[in-house]
Amino acid sequence: MSTFKVLFVATATFPEVTLKIESDSWFQAFESSMANLGKQSLMKSIFCDVRPDGSVFISFADDAGAVTITDEGSLDTFAKTMDEAKPAPEPQPAPEPQPAPTPVEEENITIIAQATDSTPPPVEKEVEKGEEIFASQIEEKQQQAEEAHSAAADLFEEIMDIYDYNEQEALEFAMNLAMKYIPSESGSIAIAQLGDGTLKFDVTRGPKADEVKGMVIHVGQGLIGFSAKNSSCIAVNDVSYDPRFFKKVEDEVKYKTESLLCAPIVHPGTEVVFGVLELINKEGGKFSEKDLSHLRFIADKTGDFLGMNWDAQNNSFDD
Repeated sequence: MSTFKVLFVATATFPEVTLKIESDSWFQAFESSMANLGKQSLMKSIFCDVRPDGSVFISFADDAGAVTITDEGSLDTFAKTMDEAKPAPEPQPAPEPQPAPTPVEEENITIIAQATDSTPPPVEKEVEKGEEIFASQIEEKQQQAEEAHSAAADLFEEIMDIYDYNEQEALEFAMNLAMKYIPSESGSIAIAQLGDGTLKFDVTRGPKADEVKGMVIHVGQGLIGFSAKNSSCIAVNDVSYDPRFFKKVEDEVKYKTESLLCAPIVHPGTEVVFGVLELINKEGGKFSEKDLSHLRFIADKTGDFLGMNWDAQNNSFDD
């Protein structure tokens, strides 16, 4: 159990607030602080940056604010470790005495100035160069926006095929789409075992797929369990910096998790969570807000499909 300092950054509509929460992990402290302030609705989509000192910076979708979480104990330990790692300064030898300068006889010296071309470059050329750089940056951003829009359009078109499959095929299809649009080393879909509060890895991809498939964790346990419990889309880069990261699956299959992205698969009518779609270790970089948006869209459509099947079978969540 640690003491976490949870700082809510001030926004135009909300003042700065600092809470201290006793908890086993930063995401549990975050969950408690959001509940205390009645801000659970902001947890639907969050982007987390875990820093080398173990602190966490969390931003909400649509620029709705940000939170910084620090474990006061781990920060002290981190600072002490960094101090201990610094090498001791080497002793410096005493400076040797310098001989007195030799007097120099005065001479008449004539300095001949050589003409040089010191004319500054025309201002117009500097302005033109700056305009070219600015125009290039604008063009690059426009191109990125067009590519993102095109990818979103392609994803929207492809995901509609999910309604042509049976339930297991649909889950496999959703997993394949996630890996296609957000290339990652590994991925999985953990299905909620209704009634017993657990998640079972039903669809898996990656080098440890066979070992992970069939494993069970509890809802609320680890980041994927956090996602299921709170219906939260969550992106976390550099989880290796966080010693509280739930490592049950990682340790059992001996697979290193560096970054993680997950989105809940939710019944659209009741908000009951069917499961969680997860990606691990993005290829070629870190997970972005665009990745989070794409995964959330795939998870939403998967939840819509499963919800239709559930309702068609006249099932009830009260059973």
